[in-house]
Amino acid sequence: MKILRFQISDYGPLPDRGIFNLDDFNLFFGKNESGKTLTIDGLIKKLVGDVPKQFNNLNRIDYEPEGFIILKEDSRELKLKDNKKVSDFIKITNSEFGRLFIIRDSDLTFRDKKNFYKNVTNTLLGLRLNDIEEVISNIDDLGNLTPTGMFSDKAPYKLKTKIMDAESTIRRIKKLIRELYKQNYDMIEKQITEMIHQQDLVKSEINSYTEAKKRKLYEDSTETYSEFCKNKKICSKNKDFSYKEKSIWIKQKQTIVHTKENLDSLKEELKVLNRKLFAIKREITQKEQDLRRPTKIKMKLDDSINFKLESYRKKFLDNKKSLEKEPLYKHI
Repeated sequence: MKILRFQISDYGPLPDRGIFNLDDFNLFFGKNESGKTLTIDGLIKKLVGDVPKQFNNLNRIDYEPEGFIILKEDSRELKLKDNKKVSDFIKITNSEFGRLFIIRDSDLTFRDKKNFYKNVTNTLLGLRLNDIEEVISNIDDLGNLTPTGMFSDKAPYKLKTKIMDAESTIRRIKKLIRELYKQNYDMIEKQITEMIHQQDLVKSEINSYTEAKKRKLYEDSTETYSEFCKNKKICSKNKDFSYKEKSIWIKQKQTIVHTKENLDSLKEELKVLNRKLFAIKREITQKEQDLRRPTKIKMKLDDSINFKLESYRKKFLDNKKSLEKEPLYKHI
């Protein structure tokens, strides 16, 4: 049996591309999402109708497409159209038809490929691969490693993060070293070394001065102590005061105390008298100012009167002169 041609239309987003004429070998190609898989799915649905269990992924479109399929069996042609299926011409179930005539890429792979090869290897070579993998897994857990041999980032160690941080820190350190060398860091380091040497020399000098100061202090202290001992000997040779001299000294001391007390009392009285004197002086000053005020007024009045008298005198003299110059008959 051979498919000669077919047409699929009205099937989801698949556009109607007309009639496909097939040959012994046919290849469907095109861009992604251009309808290649959907065309094959529609063709299978048109052939078998109810989708077999092994083709559950054909149910992306939940209805059958429109169109037809022309089959060739021996010398006759069979047309599948409307509700006719290939099972109407061949006594075979849909599942059997799918297993015999339709091969998809999923049919060429093992369902549990990893365990399949592992079981075959164990059977043929007698290796305990499961035990070996368990040991490797335990080693990975102990070393915080991933199956690829890299450090894991599981808590609480998080070795991967720590290693990445360390590598980042190393890169920053190298970058800083390069920048420091660009800024003549080696010269700065040399200067620091010289300054440390100078600092050591200064410390040595300070220590020398400190020792010299201690030595001088010791010598001065020794000399002072010797002088003290001499004075002590001299004092020990002197006689003690007599009782009478001591009594006189005590009386004089008491007299000095009383005199100081009297002096303090007199000082207080003097302060009071000074305050009174200051008040009296201030009062006298005020009275002098009050006395000066009438005197100033008198002086102003005297000046005013003298000025007026002088003006009257001048007027009188002027009038007198004018009278003397004029004839007497004018006055008569």
